[in-house]
Amino acid sequence: IAEKLKDPLNQLPQVDVRRVDDEATRLAFATICSTCFDIPFRTAARFYEGERSWQYGYDGYIGYARGAPVCAMATVVSGEATGVYSLGTLPEHRKRGYGEALMRRVLAELGHSEGERTTVLQSSEAGYRLYRQMGYRRVGSYRVFLSGG
Repeated sequence: IAEKLKDPLNQLPQVDVRRVDDEATRLAFATICSTCFDIPFRTAARFYEGERSWQYGYDGYIGYARGAPVCAMATVVSGEATGVYSLGTLPEHRKRGYGEALMRRVLAELGHSEGERTTVLQSSEAGYRLYRQMGYRRVGSYRVFLSGG
């Protein structure tokens, strides 16, 4: 959870932010989530390619660099908080700040730049250090269980 984000430690790259609202951005979101979270593409596509997934306050965003999709994230705004979900950057673009740039830009547009809203997220071990640097603090933990069938 973070009541307010800390300033970035480094200069962040430029990202063109596009909302997930058409076939191309839904496909990009499914592709990025499949790759970043080790989800079979057919499963990710089933969840994210249809318009139905993007209703009821679940909003997705794609970060583009030089015209190519490089990162994605989703948000749910509820009450005084915004949940951040599925933030991932394609492996060949990691460690350059694209995911952080996308997240900061989207949250600023949603009213978080001055600490007006609290944000919450679930972090993998890979993202935990970055989120701590951004001002998030741990309030709990979770486990993911996968079935082999």
